[in-house]
Amino acid sequence: MDRMHPIIRKCIEHLIKINTDEKTRQIVYMYLKSLQTLNEEESHGNYDPTIRKCIQHLKVLNADDETCQVVLTYMKAIQENDAWNAEYIEADSTFA
Repeated sequence: MDRMHPIIRKCIEHLIKINTDEKTRQIVYMYLKSLQTLNEEESHGNYDPTIRKCIQHLKVLNADDETCQVVLTYMKAIQENDAWNAEYIEADSTFA
């Protein structure tokens, strides 16, 4: 996990903390990497389809609302490339 984007790392660590299963974490990682790639290409295209597909995929896996909210929040942080926001998310007691 050392070479991972810091926001992706924090999201995966957060998902481990709230006891999500490995399959869910792998899927979230895949979608977060996709957003990171879009961001790095500076395409500034529409991220919404990727975010929407990820949340739909989580629902198919019967992810609970807390997991979906955590993932959505980190996806928005990576979309904005906002490492500070990722630090704040992790410290926010509503996800603890």
